[in-house]
Amino acid sequence: MIAAWRADCPQITLRSTFIVGYPATEAEFEILRLVDEAQLDRVGCFTYENVAGARSNDLPDHVP
Repeated sequence: MIAAWRADCPQITLRSTFIVGYPATEAEFEILRLVDEAQLDRVGCFTYENVAGARSNDLPDHVP
């Protein structure tokens, strides 16, 4: 899909933002392959932190 977008609109800029340090499984890190293949033009990140009432607060292995 991304290749088609770039073919249709060569000046397109693709960007995304990612949470860093979110507790996850190895399988969930497969998305990183997409990031590499997509060759995004801009990437931002922010640090994960617990939020009151979020189910993710109870996940194990939080990354410091």
